[in-house]
Amino acid sequence: MATAQSPLATPPARTAESWKGLFDTVYECDKVVSDIEGQLPKGLVGTLYRNGPGTHDWTESFFDGDGMIRAIRIGEDGSVRYQAKYVETEKYRKERAANKQLYRLAGTNRPGGMLANMFRPPAHEANTSVIHMADRIWALEEGGHPYEMDPETMTTGEMTDFGGKLHARTAFSAHPHFDPDTGDCFGFGMHFGAKQALKLFRVDPSARLHHIGEIPISGAGFVHDYALSKQWMAFFIPPMIPSMSKILFGTGTFFNSLNWEPERGLKIVLMRRSGGEPIYLEDEACLAGHVIGAHDVGGELIVDLCRQPEWKCMGEPAANFRTSDWAGYGLGGVCRYRIDPAAGTVKKEELCELPAEFPRIDSRREGVGARYGYFAANTRAGEGGWFRGVLKLDMETGATDLFDHGETKAAHESVFVPRPASAGGTGEEDDGWLIGFVHDGLKSETDVAIIDARRVADGPVCTLRLRENAGITFHGTWVPAA
Repeated sequence: MATAQSPLATPPARTAESWKGLFDTVYECDKVVSDIEGQLPKGLVGTLYRNGPGTHDWTESFFDGDGMIRAIRIGEDGSVRYQAKYVETEKYRKERAANKQLYRLAGTNRPGGMLANMFRPPAHEANTSVIHMADRIWALEEGGHPYEMDPETMTTGEMTDFGGKLHARTAFSAHPHFDPDTGDCFGFGMHFGAKQALKLFRVDPSARLHHIGEIPISGAGFVHDYALSKQWMAFFIPPMIPSMSKILFGTGTFFNSLNWEPERGLKIVLMRRSGGEPIYLEDEACLAGHVIGAHDVGGELIVDLCRQPEWKCMGEPAANFRTSDWAGYGLGGVCRYRIDPAAGTVKKEELCELPAEFPRIDSRREGVGARYGYFAANTRAGEGGWFRGVLKLDMETGATDLFDHGETKAAHESVFVPRPASAGGTGEEDDGWLIGFVHDGLKSETDVAIIDARRVADGPVCTLRLRENAGITFHGTWVPAA
């Protein structure tokens, strides 16, 4: 069980100390949560799963670390249980047994210099996202195949290749998207080999994988997310060009080998969900971050996403996470792209200038257009530092509704949970709750904040105080009770 860090004597400035413990190695746990402030909403019954790196013993990037699934289980009787369990990848099992670093990671080389790292790909840590599909949860990271886990015990099963359908050198992205009408999961993965490509596929509700097509992307280094509409899959490929000699010969990590080359611009590649030939377009360089949503209007594809100015605003603080004050790394806001595939044109407009990332929508609006986006955000344009607030953005009007957790708090992604009809739910897009982790830098503990999505600025209607440090989490999913 995790032990809380000693509280800081006085509230510090918003520097790395504000998130003290956020990047600590944390521990497996299974406990009843009895410290509940406020009232649990009627109808909020199910499990929130979160994934993120739980170990930072020898990592040099906060993106590295063994995947840990955290579960918040809320019962019909109002009981709350917190579980945290590591994804027992091959890397995790062997390193825990040896009690030392054995593998090269995306942002951390093995001890031993060039000879210890050359021609070694980064290990798969399953530390980025978690989805629920075919009565299982799946721990994801774009460096390898999914690990299946039991949703109740969170026991790790096998790393799956979908019955041989997923090539050994083809990864499974951390950001698949689901069609809410069919239950199909549309995903992609980087294919590593002599000819680098994105492989596109569909996984049906029974977890059978079907190939859609591929997009050659010679020279590109990193594609994290994509956009899904009813017609299209759209990829925004930034000008992050890897130095292959550094990677292959072990003189650098994958992340610090990425060179930002803005003269190359942003590559936008479209492929129909039914397959066919890709369509290539270009726009000015940026780091297109997480995608909020996409939909088709007439002949246009509308994509809303988080747009960052360049790689270093994410890469540099990630590589200096123990000492960085983050203040110089101002993040971008929310942008809308209007793409006309027939005309080959791209237009864009800024929807919100507040620094915002880790977007979520009502998943029932996936592919058909969401009016509201929910984000981890900061309170002033250009503000650096880990996100301190929760933002609701009306993407039709530009109106914002923001709650600030405070200078010494770090807000994770908030997942939208629709209010069920049995609890008076209307079915309207923002009739529900936002549930997200919040790290308290003074106590080095994690709270779970539950906010009414219609009144975000009012703050939490209920806070679950874990009295544990859950560490950093990236992405998660809500699974309602059966």
